[in-house]
Amino acid sequence: GVCERGPFVRREVIGNALLFQADCLVLLPHLPKVDAVITDPVWPNCPEGLLPGSEQAEGLLADALTLMKFKRLVIVMRSDSDPRILRAVPESIPFFRGCELPYVMPGYIGRKLGGDEFAYCFGEPIPSAPGQRVIPGRAPSCQPDGRAANGHPCSRALGHFEWLVRWWSEPDETILDPFMGSATTLHAACRGGRNSIGIEIDPKYFEIACERIENAQRQ
Repeated sequence: GVCERGPFVRREVIGNALLFQADCLVLLPHLPKVDAVITDPVWPNCPEGLLPGSEQAEGLLADALTLMKFKRLVIVMRSDSDPRILRAVPESIPFFRGCELPYVMPGYIGRKLGGDEFAYCFGEPIPSAPGQRVIPGRAPSCQPDGRAANGHPCSRALGHFEWLVRWWSEPDETILDPFMGSATTLHAACRGGRNSIGIEIDPKYFEIACERIENAQRQ
């Protein structure tokens, strides 16, 4: 994944968002410190072959975390994702709290009644300020169409990520998502007035992400 221009295949600047098509393990050492990492990483029990790196999800996350410099870290996982992947987070990064990301209507995942996702928050919280004194543990419930299909198999609800951006970053800060997918984190950062950096290895999903952020910037 290294081309003549640098440790990436493609680089796009769209408004205040910087998108890379790259292997995050190759690119991350070249990036500066960011204020927050908000990501939905490759999860350990996703269907075989669905996402690059799923066969070694915990190791992939652990390697990526050693290459990033940040003040805050949020890891989002579906309700049926194996939480033992969080062993990848270094003990030097303090755990702050978990947050529920609910939906109005539940979904079905085989015999599991799904519908909720969870965010695990680490590091230094945002400073206390009017209206943001106490950090809550439950996001507003999203409607099912808040997670509309967009061509990526693991899209997430924009409303949930807007809430995470609000509570885990400040205006004009920079948010990084090393597993960008369809760019829900970057979309939320754009709407929240944050700068953002996203990395996606799959060219199909990178195209979806670029189109989504271009539309978001126009709005």
